[in-house]
Amino acid sequence: KEHNFLHQAGGFATSEGLAVDKLELAWKAPSPHVIREKIAAADIILVSGGNTKFAVRKWKSLGVDGALREAMDRGAVMCGGSAGAICWFDGGHSDSLDPTTTA
Repeated sequence: KEHNFLHQAGGFATSEGLAVDKLELAWKAPSPHVIREKIAAADIILVSGGNTKFAVRKWKSLGVDGALREAMDRGAVMCGGSAGAICWFDGGHSDSLDPTTTA
């Protein structure tokens, strides 16, 4: 997991002199304060791929969806690849309902 994060964001950040932070939500949840603080501090929010349905359901259970909406409203760039791109839209093609990929 750490390697994927560094591959997606770390190399770009290093070459451009940016500060990069990570908010891992899939298997362990930080406190609501930490979640809101990290999202509020982000100018760019990059979501990795995976299962779109699982991610959005997890965000709603943790209140992350509201913090992401606030970030978007203040002008943060919302991006990602695969499920991390689909999650920003009301609909899209996904295999997230495939029972072999649902956690």
